[in-house]
Amino acid sequence: MAGLKPQASLFDAPTSSPIEAAVGWIGAVLIGELALGLATVPAAYDAYLRGWDAYISGDGGPEAALGHFQNAARLDPGFAGAKAGEAASHLGIGHGAASSAAASAHYDAAVAAAKKAVELGPDLPEAHSLLGQTLF
Repeated sequence: MAGLKPQASLFDAPTSSPIEAAVGWIGAVLIGELALGLATVPAAYDAYLRGWDAYISGDGGPEAALGHFQNAARLDPGFAGAKAGEAASHLGIGHGAASSAAASAHYDAAVAAAKKAVELGPDLPEAHSLLGQTLF
């Protein structure tokens, strides 16, 4: 839109209340993340966030996280972050596997997911970080 300039903070936004400013700023950030190619399907981004929540909080652990990340990738096949999350989950599952064969299968899946994440998102630091972790 012509004539509009970016706001330095939500308090600079020309709105009638700080609440409206915050909502507009948060919405712009989320839409910006979607537009930058992290996800093109909002439901995929939601599944991605749920995956990291499960992974970090321990609520279901990497197994539950993997399901969320796979769902995100199913909803948005070009979503590099979802593949990076799959790689992280496979690493976590592999670390706790009951057998070396199971661990090896998860490590192989982690490498494949991380490579796909880098292919889909060559500028996504998360993808490169997970690829490095899988190859270490």
